Amino acid sequence: MNIINLPDILIGTRVPEYNDVIFYYHVSDDVDYRTKITFNSHCITLLLSGKKHIIVGDKNLFYDRNSCLLFKSGNYLSTKIAPTDKPYHSILIFFNSTALERIRHKYQDLCNHSNSKLSIQNKISISTDSYLDNFKTTVKEIFHDNSTFSSRLQLIKFEEIMLYLLEQYGKSVIDFFKTPTSYSNESMFKKIIEKNIFNLSTIEEMAFLCNMSISTFKRVFFDLYRVSPGKWIREKRLEKSAYLIGVHKKNPSEIYEEMGFSSLSSFSQSFKKRFGIAPKQYKTRGKF
Repeated sequence: MNIINLPDILIGTRVPEYNDVIFYYHVSDDVDYRTKITFNSHCITLLLSGKKHIIVGDKNLFYDRNSCLLFKSGNYLSTKIAPTDKPYHSILIFFNSTALERIRHKYQDLCNHSNSKLSIQNKISISTDSYLDNFKTTVKEIFHDNSTFSSRLQLIKFEEIMLYLLEQYGKSVIDFFKTPTSYSNESMFKKIIEKNIFNLSTIEEMAFLCNMSISTFKRVFFDLYRVSPGKWIREKRLEKSAYLIGVHKKNPSEIYEEMGFSSLSSFSQSFKKRFGIAPKQYKTRGKF
């Protein structure tokens, strides 16, 4: 699975490098296609139709058109789910640290104010309201009318939505985007692994979420668990398989793909090697 670098792959050379804010209207027919995405800048995403499944760090989340997504620069696994009757539509607002610093400087009073009731810390989504719905409609109409969405107008619309977020959530907005994401500490590394055992299909995806090369990931994993990641993950998946078969009476054919096996036969062989009996026998005995 290749890495999609945003906004680079979308804007190419059409927008000068000095632009601090870039609006992009995205339309896609892709359905249930998981993609490795690296945001090279921060991004606010407004969903117009369809749904999005995001895996970031130890979070595994689903969003719909009632969500406004906040992405700080970094790595994400994303799946776009288009509605049955039309493509997936979204508005992407990319901005860099220079644009963020300009907002912080202009609205220092809001950026220094903490809202104890509302905060976006540790979130990547807020629910839309009438303001955000109207904002989406306005920006959509600018694109659909084939009007020139000038750099100056984009800066004004970006300032508008940031001012709204600051008035709602205070300094947590700036803190969210300015705080770097780090997965190097032991506790966060383990959270990512243990929360995503059944969400991620490959070691490559796990390494990507941890912002590590595959070799570094394997080394760190072995240092913490004293076993290779492949062997550890397979063991955990077989343990869950035994639970599903022995307690919930699931058929092997129902769960082998979910447990990360390419075929029913390979699952049955691994299961028998681990537990000494075939999955069907395990189900009959009700053993766990």
